[in-house]
Amino acid sequence: MLTDLHTGESVLIEFRKGRRRNTVLDFWCFGLHWHDTSEMRAVRQHASCVIIKGAGGSLHRMMHLMAAASAVVQAGALGVLVEHVGIAHTPQKWLDFASEGVDGILRAFVVTVDGAGSGAYSCGMHNFGMKEVSAPAEIPNCANVVGIITRHLLVKGASIARGQTIAIGGKADRYQFWDVRSAVAPDGAVFDHQIGTWKLLRAEAIH
Repeated sequence: MLTDLHTGESVLIEFRKGRRRNTVLDFWCFGLHWHDTSEMRAVRQHASCVIIKGAGGSLHRMMHLMAAASAVVQAGALGVLVEHVGIAHTPQKWLDFASEGVDGILRAFVVTVDGAGSGAYSCGMHNFGMKEVSAPAEIPNCANVVGIITRHLLVKGASIARGQTIAIGGKADRYQFWDVRSAVAPDGAVFDHQIGTWKLLRAEAIH
């Protein structure tokens, strides 16, 4: 158990001794941006793992979870793998995110997946008890659109209503938000959860 002396909140800590091949593979798959670094080489030679278990579901809880992980990093952790999202961070990158407030928390726990012809979608908003966001490939720079929307939801505290209409693109094409129960869009995406997704659909295609 790791307890914050200022807030009194706790997370569960599970220590697993020994090198774990699956951990190495996860860091390799989800840390593509730092493959050829001394940090990744250190991960491949790790001697133990620390698993932090804490209840998410809100920004406040995720801030506490991030602080707990930062304490473990400062104690010598070789990296941080965010399960059920698909991203791995170097120790320094994690501490940088932790110093950036809510923007840093968003970047640490939420990724935008560009599915090319199938559109783009977020993964990680469910950690905050919020729906994911998806946009069809027909929207110009759809991955950027998803990133902007997730930031407005989490960092700016914006809200979305079912059927809400927005204009996107030079021609001011109109799209509406619809909540779908599928975990993330498009169908068949790797990650799954039960909160749902805000899915952008062209307004004239909705009846």
